[in-house]
Amino acid sequence: GMAPLERGVTVHAILEGVMKEYCGRNLQAVPETELRRSVASRGREALEKSRPAGIPDLLWEIERDTILGLLDEWIVYEKERAGEDLSPAGLEQAFGNIAPGENHPAFRLAAGRHAFDFRGRIDRVDLSGDGKRARVIDYKTGSLPDTMTRKTRTPLMSGERIQIAVYRGALSALEAFQNVEEVEGEYLHLQQKDGRVARCFFSAGELREAARNLPEILSILGDGIENGRFFARTAGSGWPGGHCSYCDYLPICGKDRTQREERKAADPAVRKFLGILETDQ
Repeated sequence: GMAPLERGVTVHAILEGVMKEYCGRNLQAVPETELRRSVASRGREALEKSRPAGIPDLLWEIERDTILGLLDEWIVYEKERAGEDLSPAGLEQAFGNIAPGENHPAFRLAAGRHAFDFRGRIDRVDLSGDGKRARVIDYKTGSLPDTMTRKTRTPLMSGERIQIAVYRGALSALEAFQNVEEVEGEYLHLQQKDGRVARCFFSAGELREAARNLPEILSILGDGIENGRFFARTAGSGWPGGHCSYCDYLPICGKDRTQREERKAADPAVRKFLGILETDQ
């Protein structure tokens, strides 16, 4: 089937194309049949262009139709919340210079002795009619981790998921969103494994708290980078089962990585690094 990265890029492009067609319009007023036609048309065209070489016809039809069915579920989800006074106002919203010829202000964040300039693209920004409320959305094509459904989850997940918090800050650097007073955010997972749309939502209050905690986390990371200290983490807040299964540098750490991590835990330098866990509580 499609490689995960290729699938993600293709689905993002389909979602962007559909939303661009209706950007600025009240989705509640758009007939659902019209949305379904748009998704089906764009989806089939984009997926056929991304079809993996050599895949048998039957297997490809199964994968293609699974993704199209998932996109159909996404339409149902968007129609259900279309009356919330938040409409798509920005798609692939850039901040910082990320491509030749594109000049956008970066989101600069002071963190202790360091300053971080963030650049990127926000998948989608929804805006209220009066321009004072916004919602930043990041699309994901993988499964929503169980840890992100618990009451203990935070927007930062001990520094492992800072994306939504950074997107919130990026709006303050963009002229089009200067009137925004409240920002909420979400990771929107389109899960191919079960065909469901899973949402991890963060309120404006939660993101304000994350904005207060993020500089301290970045300060610790900045000190580590400056001093050449890069500590292994075999398990984390987002994926407590560990990050090693998909890490490109696994051979460097070796098979005894967990034991060595435990032995070094009392080192003062490591203790400072582990302060990230305590900051995001």
